[in-house]
Amino acid sequence: MDVSQLGQSVDAAPGTEQAADGSLVVLADAGMWLFRLRGLWSSGRMTDGAMAEEEPMEWN
Repeated sequence: MDVSQLGQSVDAAPGTEQAADGSLVVLADAGMWLFRLRGLWSSGRMTDGAMAEEEPMEWN
């Protein structure tokens, strides 16, 4: 979903030297979103099989 876009923005941000403040903000926002997504996915996988199967349906 948005994970690929966040990954691309993280890879592109360090190369953009024109707007240092903007790239730092992008890196901070992307990092927080990645941590949130990882936490949601890890919590979903650590729960029971039925819960793990139902959660992706709610996301989509």
